[in-house]
Amino acid sequence: MCLLLREALRVGNVNISCNYFSLAAPPSQMLLQLKSEMTNFTVVTQASKGLFGKTKKTYTGKVGGLQDDLVIAFQLAMIGSQKFFQDAKYQRFRAD
Repeated sequence: MCLLLREALRVGNVNISCNYFSLAAPPSQMLLQLKSEMTNFTVVTQASKGLFGKTKKTYTGKVGGLQDDLVIAFQLAMIGSQKFFQDAKYQRFRAD
């Protein structure tokens, strides 16, 4: 999920609507929160626990007690829409 979002951002396939709204806070505040969570998102690498174990990579924004809920929701929305528009079994639900 993280890599999909990163690639979409890199090539400019992600855009925030000018009609964006939020019930939780003013749109400008929510966009700042989203930007902050995206900026704090990182890869945490843990060394293997045993002699033959593998190094563990975790993609998270919760480093230092910070939140990453908006970024995770964004990633899930991207995965869901990608699946919806690319998988033939959802064809009958699409307007195309």
